[in-house]
Amino acid sequence: MTWFEMQQIAQYIEDLEAALDEWIMDPAEMRVEFAKLNRLNQKLRHELDVRPDSTKETLYRRLSRRLLQSQNTLFERLRG
Repeated sequence: MTWFEMQQIAQYIEDLEAALDEWIMDPAEMRVEFAKLNRLNQKLRHELDVRPDSTKETLYRRLSRRLLQSQNTLFERLRG
């Protein structure tokens, strides 16, 4: 994964967090975003397993944590 791809993921997370803060997504959109977050997190986990590059490892882990936090928020809203 390139630095550009990681930057795109970080921007996506930032935009999603803003949308979650504003409560502007309906349940169908939340389910789509939940699935997308799952795919992105799997991609990041794969990168950690395949390329344990110390220069990117911290960023991979940080992005993964933010993805999981957003995913948990979506799960709670869909459940509630």
